[in-house]
Amino acid sequence: MSALLEEAIELNEPAPAHESPTDPFDTGLVFDQWLQEMGAKEKALASSAPEIAAACEDEGFYIGSFPGSNCEVTFGGVLHFDGYSFGPITSPQGTLVLTKRGRIEADVNVKIAIINGWVTGDITASERVVLESEARVTGQIYTPALTVRLGALFDGECVLRGPEPEISIGVVEAPGEIEPDEPELLALIAATA
Repeated sequence: MSALLEEAIELNEPAPAHESPTDPFDTGLVFDQWLQEMGAKEKALASSAPEIAAACEDEGFYIGSFPGSNCEVTFGGVLHFDGYSFGPITSPQGTLVLTKRGRIEADVNVKIAIINGWVTGDITASERVVLESEARVTGQIYTPALTVRLGALFDGECVLRGPEPEISIGVVEAPGEIEPDEPELLALIAATA
């Protein structure tokens, strides 16, 4: 027996878990250090969670999810998404900010989409889409304005379309009275409506 183990037996203390720190095949010491570091990081994250929530409070919502979350997300305002979702994300007047770690495997329908993560699906934005440098998008993009930063990857088609024209059906009123003897003016007003 080693001297260290004999001392432990004599003092009625439990033997150390790792008898020889110079053993190249002993991974226990490295594992214990790693486990302690992970515990410290977990405590730091738990204590900083209220700070993260307070920082995002002014900017909108913050969602993180486990891989494979399959739920439909509907929101208003600004949504910071740092998770993994298979469900569609919808907000006719909202802004989606997909972080670097975020991944969406579904369709996105929002007013503004700022993508810095992965999207596999169609993106429809009524105002604009911004593909940041870490963005990876596979699918169609439908928007009136598209910005692609250096480094972004886009595999699909983009349909740039303007706002839908308003179609009005009804009576056209002329700026003033039209005399029955002016048919050319009446035809011109009807043609421009």
